[in-house]
Amino acid sequence: MSNGFTPTPISDKFYRGFYRGKHSGKVKNRYQSQLVRGFTLIEMLVAIFLFSIITIGLIAIFSNIFSSANKQNSLVASQDLARKLCSNITNQLRNAQTGSDGSYAIDTAGDQELAFHVNLDSGASLERVRYYLQNGKLYQGVENYLNNTYSTSTEKSVMVLDNVANSPSTPLFIITAATTSALPPRALWYSR
Repeated sequence: MSNGFTPTPISDKFYRGFYRGKHSGKVKNRYQSQLVRGFTLIEMLVAIFLFSIITIGLIAIFSNIFSSANKQNSLVASQDLARKLCSNITNQLRNAQTGSDGSYAIDTAGDQELAFHVNLDSGASLERVRYYLQNGKLYQGVENYLNNTYSTSTEKSVMVLDNVANSPSTPLFIITAATTSALPPRALWYSR
């Protein structure tokens, strides 16, 4: 070899001390074959099969863990967004005023829709803001006061919350009319 190491072959003196008799050559070959014996093809296939099963199981477990973590992060983000939106709607309702056309501060208060007048852009006139639920998404529509009226044809709608898991029979907005002032909406938002 190139590194100067030469393996020492097993000498006959070693075998002569342990094996004597007329079949000593045959025994020696059996012993030598046991020293250099490796794995059989079936043993290797079984080992590869077991290793593959364990690897596939570990991959499935880690994939499930990462998938669950992503779902949890998505739920937390959706709930945080819903909380911020609820706070924003509450602040807008607290600032609601009689509309520029003389209509009530709260224009529409339904189970799946809420409309009120508020000054969003600090301009001279108030805007009509409408929140409504459609196909599991919550939208905000804003109508400007033009030509002495609020026109629904000029409403600009933006989706503000996705994956609202709320049945049509469960009200999204509940406004209590027991007092003269409007109370903030109680929104039932859950992510899917």
